Amino acid sequence: MKHCIARICAALLVCVALAPSPSRAQSTAAAPFLPGFPATLPGGTQIDRQSPVIADIVPASAGKEIASATNQGTLAVFSSGGALLWQAQVPPSLCANPTDGSRMQNAPAVGDIDGDGAPDLVIGYGTLDKKDGCPGGVAAFDGRNGALKWNFPVVLGKDDGAQGVFSVAALADVDGSGKMKIAFGAFNRTFYLLDFNGALVWRFDAADTIWSSPAFADLDGDKRLDVVFGSDISANSRLKPPTINGGFIYAFKTLPIAGLANSTIPFDSDPAKLSKYGLIWRTPNYDQAVFSSPAIADLDGDGSLEVVSGSGCFFPLAGGPMNGKWVKIYNAATGAELRTLALPYCSASSPALGDLDGDGKLDIAINVSGDGNVEPGANGGCNVLAFRADGTKLWQATAKTGYGENGDPGCDSLQAPVIADVDGNGSAEVLTVSGFGVAVLDGGNGAVLSGSAFPSALSFGQVVSHATPAVGDMNGDGTLEVAAGAGGAMFVWTNLANTIKSGARGSNPAYYAPWPMFHGNPQRTGTPPAQPSLRLSARGLDALLKTDSAARSYIIGVSNSAAGALSWSLSDVSGAWLKASASGGSTPGSIFVTVDPSGLKSGSYQGSITLTGNAPFSLLAAAGEGVEAAQSSFTLNVQLRVADNVSSVYLPFAAR
Repeated sequence: MKHCIARICAALLVCVALAPSPSRAQSTAAAPFLPGFPATLPGGTQIDRQSPVIADIVPASAGKEIASATNQGTLAVFSSGGALLWQAQVPPSLCANPTDGSRMQNAPAVGDIDGDGAPDLVIGYGTLDKKDGCPGGVAAFDGRNGALKWNFPVVLGKDDGAQGVFSVAALADVDGSGKMKIAFGAFNRTFYLLDFNGALVWRFDAADTIWSSPAFADLDGDKRLDVVFGSDISANSRLKPPTINGGFIYAFKTLPIAGLANSTIPFDSDPAKLSKYGLIWRTPNYDQAVFSSPAIADLDGDGSLEVVSGSGCFFPLAGGPMNGKWVKIYNAATGAELRTLALPYCSASSPALGDLDGDGKLDIAINVSGDGNVEPGANGGCNVLAFRADGTKLWQATAKTGYGENGDPGCDSLQAPVIADVDGNGSAEVLTVSGFGVAVLDGGNGAVLSGSAFPSALSFGQVVSHATPAVGDMNGDGTLEVAAGAGGAMFVWTNLANTIKSGARGSNPAYYAPWPMFHGNPQRTGTPPAQPSLRLSARGLDALLKTDSAARSYIIGVSNSAAGALSWSLSDVSGAWLKASASGGSTPGSIFVTVDPSGLKSGSYQGSITLTGNAPFSLLAAAGEGVEAAQSSFTLNVQLRVADNVSSVYLPFAAR
């Protein structure tokens, strides 16, 4: 696809050059900025498509930090108070000024890649246009101070000379070793899997450019994480089977592969011939390039994972209506297509997952093109669509910020929405950058909550951005901030409960954030982050006691699966012989359960303790170990067996 990068690059420039005048009407009150923000980027550098990350990056700094790259190749980290903690040049040596003014259009991933206990940042670099001659690759930096840990340069493409990395690196401990693998795609038609130290594990010759960012998950139940990514492909009638202009989605194992020439998995249009290299599945050859980054989760709560992906806005080359107007849902284990969600226009966006309608199941949100220059007949707005996992469309809305009449019509172009309860009432909102600011939509019906006129509640001013926002509790006050970069500044808004008023629904906890940033979490794995949920140290009790023996107590621990404190209460205790020590509490805590056989005849007795909380109870589902099923309440079943004679056996124990 030699022309792909140039065509997309030109389209991105058009989006910036043709920014419309602000649409002015009665504007919404501005959301307050977090003190210290907007923060000025060092050296006047600019942000456009560089999506930020909110995470614990600098351990010595209070709260969480925010990191972002810039067009000029700077990686900057700001404190929760807006102070610039450090900056680094990516790549370490500058290249000549690129044609479109951007040396990188990538987003940092955060994780402790080498197991030393300190966070690291990994980011791709390189330009979209091959003519710029800027090197491409991926580099890792020490989160504490910005020191370069390693740099992995991408080899120049053999056919068209492209080598930039737009695909955002994903970080995951795939085997429980405490050290992470790094996965990403590049414009040199190659997908890479690196070890924690930047050493090559293997690479896959994809035969075309890769814009899609990879996702990690255990697809086949072998307790090891696998990797899923999208790719482009060009028509080639000489291959067997021949390919058509379009794209694929691949799922590979992450095991090292012995005997690979040059550590490279060769391309083959026949997926059966790739199974010996660890291919789990590959989709059919779609008639649209797959720029979208896949998301992976258990959508319907059945204990099995699904993969969700969109496609792109590239083919056909001759113009006219675009192919691939869909989001597809796949069985994660087999790649079987479960259902197709129809879109009105094409989309190069990536899906976000979260419970939008309050039914306890994950829904899907995605941006869709409204650009008539890309999709003839499109409506000229920033379209956002939401679906249930069963394919039912929840709503279609226009994300307005006063940028023209209907927002940025190109807001699907390699951007994505995020999902979080930013006003703290337990119902989720959908957020997306749309030209002059961040639009906040009601997750239940798509209503614009942040104002449709300029300036909107979360406005950049008359500066355009095409990044994906990030949401997180930066200052540790228990509420969520919203961050996005634009122009020469990083914007962070706070206390949105006073500005954003969404409809309350469902039983999710306040500030529920199922998809708070691009690709779901700071490691960019394409999976939802751990949500706050109440966990019990036991799912039930079984006691065997002698008649008229003394009462016996048991301790049940109550904890939060994520950070922070959750509250719980006992709503019912069934069984006169059964008592609990407390009527409620907060995490971390304990329940002392006492069973008293006094006055009971020999036999079996059933009792129960029912708990409710301000978050779901998270339990191992019977359908699949390691997959969690959330319940709004939980009943702890207690069985007491009383016998006239109970024998005990004591085993010796020695220690030194």
